Amino acid sequence: MTVLQSDLRDSSSSPLDYAPTEKPSRWRVLRRTVLWIAVALLAVLAVRRGPDFLRRMVFLYHQCGCLRYAAAADEVVFDSNPARAAILASDPNFVIAGGCAFRKPPADWTAVRSSLAIATPPSSAVLFLHKRVVNGVLRLIMVERTAAAAESPYFIPGYDIETGAIEPATLRNPARDIPLGFDVDVTDSMGPHTDIRIYAGQPDPVDDSRFTIRYEFRAKSHVVEGRVAADGHIEFHHLDE
Repeated sequence: MTVLQSDLRDSSSSPLDYAPTEKPSRWRVLRRTVLWIAVALLAVLAVRRGPDFLRRMVFLYHQCGCLRYAAAADEVVFDSNPARAAILASDPNFVIAGGCAFRKPPADWTAVRSSLAIATPPSSAVLFLHKRVVNGVLRLIMVERTAAAAESPYFIPGYDIETGAIEPATLRNPARDIPLGFDVDVTDSMGPHTDIRIYAGQPDPVDDSRFTIRYEFRAKSHVVEGRVAADGHIEFHHLDE
């Protein structure tokens, strides 16, 4: 009896009728069921709490940018010299108000401020924005130069600067803007001083509760130190005095 090779190939490639069908194990079925239940629950949560969860994630993203914000030590953030302000007027990073140049705030801080409904000054420049830690408590600290007393170099909250302290948000808890009161009665007799250039503040590399801001006034360089108290208040001290 002659068997053709083609017949052999066809018979070897065809499946055997009596081969057993593999059935999924109970563990595999259970795992697949749990997976589908988890997907269904996530879908329900996405419908019910999706928008709030997304907003929280976006806020945490911008908050992280603020906590880690680091500007170069030689970056100018404010200048009241008329000649230099005129040059900075062509720089898209600056806004000119009252003859003074204010560097635009970082986008992350603008987003955080908007989310927390913190009032925005008509013209301001961020002098310092970074995390500071006091007694193990984390705070987001902000110092802004305002235009109300645009030619003063005193660094007095409520007079020529605005300060802010925020208790950062977590996955469970929202951020909290810590109110900081101040008294500026002692400034009634103070007059304006011109020709001020302020550089971006720098965190103290040794003390997590301190930071410094360098500025130039009447062609002389000065440094003011900020110290964050446990309640978030900031005390300023001119190091060259």
